[in-house]
Amino acid sequence: MNRRIIWGGLFLFSFLLFYCWMPVGLIMTSHMFFGLTGGVITAFFFVQMFADFRSWDELNSKLPEHNQWYHKVAVIAIVLAVALGVTFSVHYGTLEDNEIKEYGVRVPGTITAGYSKSSSKGGTTYNLSVSFYTKKGKYVYVNRNVDGGQYDQASIGKHVEVMYSQKHPTLVKILLGEDVVEEFTGFKSRDITVSDLSKILTMRKDSILQSLNQVSYRWELQPHETNTWVNNDKELAVFIQNDNEVTYAEKTGNFEAFKKNALSNGFKPVLDTDSAEIHLFEKDSLILMLQTKASDDLRARIKGEKALIATLGKK
Repeated sequence: MNRRIIWGGLFLFSFLLFYCWMPVGLIMTSHMFFGLTGGVITAFFFVQMFADFRSWDELNSKLPEHNQWYHKVAVIAIVLAVALGVTFSVHYGTLEDNEIKEYGVRVPGTITAGYSKSSSKGGTTYNLSVSFYTKKGKYVYVNRNVDGGQYDQASIGKHVEVMYSQKHPTLVKILLGEDVVEEFTGFKSRDITVSDLSKILTMRKDSILQSLNQVSYRWELQPHETNTWVNNDKELAVFIQNDNEVTYAEKTGNFEAFKKNALSNGFKPVLDTDSAEIHLFEKDSLILMLQTKASDDLRARIKGEKALIATLGKK
């Protein structure tokens, strides 16, 4: 009985050690290694708590006196070890995320490499490499596992924002994907509306970028441009043609949803037929033009065809 109490104590200690007491700085080197190691050790102590095997020969013995119910507990050891290993590994990921949320700092980074690997069982893992400088000027280069959505949004040389832990700078989250951005920054993106364009039409140019970033993550001023702003992750663009006109374009836009938003904001149809290439709406001193096909000049500015082009101007 005393030996089983000792095994029980070791089982409890090993579970607490691998689940609660493992330092983030250690487990971040390999979730799977420490998870499976903890699973095997904890499962071994669990089996011994019931069976109390004294030797390997006793475990394999066919003698009747060794054919007790608790000897059969050993059969579940492998399953338990794997289950505990997966549990520990998933929990380590949560611990890392919690540290980034508590001690995280956001800085610009660059995607430098990436690859996907498919297993024979049908699963696919994705990996991205990112480089950045910490607030203290230290250069950091790390490889991170990401999901398929993040991987699809990435490309070599793409500028992204990363969030690293001040305690462990190589502990990094690449801010790609709306779900990741919302979880780690608390910012939830939404669609641009006619009201947003109306505000942009009247504000100073140096305030437009801040205004756009309050709508969706993550807008930038187009390089070598002074009047074009782009959101490469969401494939959006806004540009000012003159002080009286602002154009918004999106590649995967919903024409009918934007039209409904305009009507709900008091715009009245001027030209709105199914056969028309241009749809016009007006409200007071404003006129709104909706298109689904961009002009040559517009395609040059926004890099290709878009599904929705909305131009708001003053009469």
